[in-house]
Amino acid sequence: MVGLTYMMFLLSIFTWFQSEPNKSYNQILNSHIKYAKKKYNLKLSSYGMGYPKKITKISVGFETYGPGNLNKSRKIILDLSNDLLKRINNQVGIKPYLQDVPFTEKNIEVSILYVENNGRVWFIKNENNWKNELAIVALSNGIIRYVINNNRRGPAKEMYEETFEEALKKASESN
Repeated sequence: MVGLTYMMFLLSIFTWFQSEPNKSYNQILNSHIKYAKKKYNLKLSSYGMGYPKKITKISVGFETYGPGNLNKSRKIILDLSNDLLKRINNQVGIKPYLQDVPFTEKNIEVSILYVENNGRVWFIKNENNWKNELAIVALSNGIIRYVINNNRRGPAKEMYEETFEEALKKASESN
């Protein structure tokens, strides 16, 4: 009986990986990863999707050597988010499986983790200069958060947040 249950489990996993939403998701993810690597030399660090009945979220995380700068990071996170949204919303095969069409900045999570040469999260050297020593920039639920790592043993510290729309406006004003 245990063997049959195990076989059914493996079959369900195999079926999922061959399914249309997964094929479309992989196409979106692979092309987005290539874009991020080519344009910003970012390395994939995490990915996933929320899929209770329909796809509610798509998440992608990247890492690069730090530290991050606020204005530059804002432009990168906006560009990555817009690229991911464009790929999702233009992928016909995934649309029937999306909870929200079109997908918006509230349906994606995009993050950039800035690391030191040893691979650890960037540790701030001067908290007064936090805008030039970011450890993490992350978009989630339509909010972009800018985070520093000022404690090697404790949680990171959020220094600033803005809505996706506010960030778009600030980025366009700085051009």
